Amino acid sequence: MYKVYFNHNVIEFTNERPKDAPLVFNKMLLQQLGLNIVKTLNPDENVVIYIVDEHPEECLSIFKKLFSPVTAAGGLVRNQKEDILMIYRNEIWDLPKGKTESGESDEETALREVSEECGIPQDHLSIIRFLDYSYHIYPQDDKWLFKTTSWYVMSATEDEPLTPQTEEGISELRWVALPQLKDYVPIAYPLIINLIMTYLSPSASE
Repeated sequence: MYKVYFNHNVIEFTNERPKDAPLVFNKMLLQQLGLNIVKTLNPDENVVIYIVDEHPEECLSIFKKLFSPVTAAGGLVRNQKEDILMIYRNEIWDLPKGKTESGESDEETALREVSEECGIPQDHLSIIRFLDYSYHIYPQDDKWLFKTTSWYVMSATEDEPLTPQTEEGISELRWVALPQLKDYVPIAYPLIINLIMTYLSPSASE
């Protein structure tokens, strides 16, 4: 299964039809309707659309071709107490991330963006492991973009000073203990919630 996010909306590509799912499409309808599947969605609502096919990865590939591609990378940063670094960007809780610059690897982008958005020197950050990819669509000017973000689990020193990058809409940075993460769910995008759940999953390897 693959998930593509549009703010609070989710488009799931799966090979199993969910029970009682209100919005279900197949490969043929995807090819016929194209971007019309998402253009009618309200970005502030919480709608789940299912694209069901025997080969969901093929449907995802068809879907991606409807958009202009964007690549990015970010980090789920933890300190020595295992607290997670959350950023408050444009009145919603988020994780630090940003677009890839020319010639950068995904790892270099992730380290640079965390450093820039949180004010942590890059040499005070280290990548522990790859976490996951996320997929996000959004309109910009006269076109629609498909952003693929590579996420990494990182570590930083416990007493690291933090400085929010205000020009990127970040007004607050906060180390959050794992038991308190549930308090941030109501004001975070589903994409971010899913990443945190992936990190906390017992099957996730260190």
